[in-house]
Amino acid sequence: MPSFPVGANLKGGRNAAPVNAQLAREFYEPIIPVVMELHSQGLSLRASARELEQRGIKPRQEFPQWSAAQVRRILCRGLGKPIDVKPDRSEPVYVEPDEPAPPAPPESPYIQLMLNGKPKGLFTKSQVQEMLGTRKITFDTLYFFPGMSGWRRVRELFGDRPTTAKT
Repeated sequence: MPSFPVGANLKGGRNAAPVNAQLAREFYEPIIPVVMELHSQGLSLRASARELEQRGIKPRQEFPQWSAAQVRRILCRGLGKPIDVKPDRSEPVYVEPDEPAPPAPPESPYIQLMLNGKPKGLFTKSQVQEMLGTRKITFDTLYFFPGMSGWRRVRELFGDRPTTAKT
């Protein structure tokens, strides 16, 4: 099997990004007016998703059904700006911090991680660091501990520095 030079995936991703963006614009162009109409009627994101399905409009990339998140992204495209939506309380909320998150207490058993869309565990800081080192999680994995106002990225807990965990 051929091996690729280090960083080839990054170069490929940079080259593919404009093509993917253009394909998305072309796909969503005829759908934006429909979503804007549903929004003006006061339908929620979920109700709009159901309506798109009832109208036979297929979601992008072979998704089986429309989600509220997909409708929100189309709505953002139509409005030309991000929108504030009351979060569904069953889903975690990521809070973009105005200032760095307070560090977790060392070896605190209270750190939770968002894994596969669900809050998991009570991990210590060293366990989270080991999971970073073994690539079970990434710097973009969300974490939470008591006293925080919302979920934050692990990057804010450790910074972007490599970990010293055993591989």
